[in-house]
Amino acid sequence: AACGLARKLAVAIWYALNGLLPSVVEDETALKKKLGTIYCGVRPETIKVLDYNSRRSFIEDFALAILTQQLWKGAS
Repeated sequence: AACGLARKLAVAIWYALNGLLPSVVEDETALKKKLGTIYCGVRPETIKVLDYNSRRSFIEDFALAILTQQLWKGAS
């Protein structure tokens, strides 16, 4: 399960970095919901290693990173 989640995250990040984000990014609420689901699938120890103390900070940081990347790619 952990390998499957890691692969899914790696693929999503690759697409995000190449500006090929799905339409879910257009809806910030849907994006945050999906990030919440990802958060629930990650072990608490891993979250601590990533230096996140709360679910909200994890979701907000990743949503900001994804949305910022989308805006940056759109401006090019």
